[in-house]
Amino acid sequence: MNHLIVYAHPNTNSFSNAVANAVKQFSIEQEYKTELRDLYSIGFDPVLKLPELQDIQSGNIPEDIKKEQNYIEWADIITFIYPLWWTGMPAMLKGYIDRVFSYGMAYSGGKNGKKGLLKDKKVFIFTPMGTAEDTYNSNGMLDALKQTCDTGIFTFCGMKVEQHIFLGEVSTTEEETRKQYLQSVVELLSKTLNCGVNQGNNDKSNKSNSNEVNNKNKESKGEGKSSSNNKESNKENSSQGNNDKGSQNNNQGSNSKDKQGDNKENNNQASNNANGQNNSEGSNNKNNENVKQESNNNSQGNNKDNKNNNSGNSGSS
Repeated sequence: MNHLIVYAHPNTNSFSNAVANAVKQFSIEQEYKTELRDLYSIGFDPVLKLPELQDIQSGNIPEDIKKEQNYIEWADIITFIYPLWWTGMPAMLKGYIDRVFSYGMAYSGGKNGKKGLLKDKKVFIFTPMGTAEDTYNSNGMLDALKQTCDTGIFTFCGMKVEQHIFLGEVSTTEEETRKQYLQSVVELLSKTLNCGVNQGNNDKSNKSNSNEVNNKNKESKGEGKSSSNNKESNKENSSQGNNDKGSQNNNQGSNSKDKQGDNKENNNQASNNANGQNNSEGSNNKNNENVKQESNNNSQGNNKDNKNNNSGNSGSS
């Protein structure tokens, strides 16, 4: 499996960068052939100039664009990671689309209309943003973004958009929430691609990954009540433990008396044998077997711990 990651953010301490690292690490662990194209780092020029446009129209593709097009054609999976700026992708990534997804490579046209040429390619999109997801959901902004980006670009070119996940309030949320975001990114990739990576909580729906992270924060406010309930439960368990111990002591006392009675009977039998009554089999029934209760703790080790603790030290998305 060939996995291309296209990442656009100028800040290496951003949360977007942490997402890119998490996706790359996951891909490597799955033993995919992985290529990360950090557009700012490689100095990609996003500006489509007239001479280049004319060259492309005549079939003369510049070397730097041909290189990126080769990556696109090589990939089975393409993951785009970028922050939401002014309710859209950064100009760097938009320029990448303008120059690389050219006519004849990404799509074609004719009497029957436009035709996407990049078929059988799965697309994932992760978009950190400063605004709460609920805010953009309520005013229809996220649906509009998916329509113009997912459908207008990638589906148009024949690709299949598996998931577009928006990670809200990353510039103001807590560190723990950002870590949970990173885990949810890896879980989504694992479940959608059927990789079998056990990241926990695998029964959750892919479409609600980012919402689930927010719900975890809300649920954490009720931890005090849960602790109180746990204390009451511990008290009950303690009382039950004392009662159980008392019951065990009584049983042991009863068993001791029974053993004493058995010893008296054995002495009488020994005396009878001495008087000439030879029994071929002695009464040696000592029913003192100890039943050992073993508890087998089977722990399933997860050798693929999510090492993605780079949640971004910057307030930037």
